[in-house]
Amino acid sequence: MVMSMAALAGNMLLGEDKMYATLPLALQMASMLAFTIPASTYNTLTEDARAVSMWNFAIANCDLPESFVYEATKAVMGQHDKMMSIHKAARTTVPENASKNTFIPWHPGAAKWFRENGQTIPDDLVH
Repeated sequence: MVMSMAALAGNMLLGEDKMYATLPLALQMASMLAFTIPASTYNTLTEDARAVSMWNFAIANCDLPESFVYEATKAVMGQHDKMMSIHKAARTTVPENASKNTFIPWHPGAAKWFRENGQTIPDDLVH
């Protein structure tokens, strides 16, 4: 993941046996944030746990048909209640968080669904 983001940013990485020189940049690009997992989340936690949080993104080949990606996006984003019943983390998988993606190009099918559902997707981010 770090290598992909660094390549996207046009940065060089050091050898595998060394720390990646672009890690701070990669962390910024990935929208990584400090996060606290409440102790009540898992019965094995006796106190809140510190963690790292990152927005999740689905990645699709740009050659996939627009209609397919549109329907896949609709299936995932249009069933928020069902997703919440599967995992609590889905509470933040909402269209309003589309604005968190400021660098990964959008597939036209996904951009179409988000735009139809009130989100602004900049033209320069649509592949």
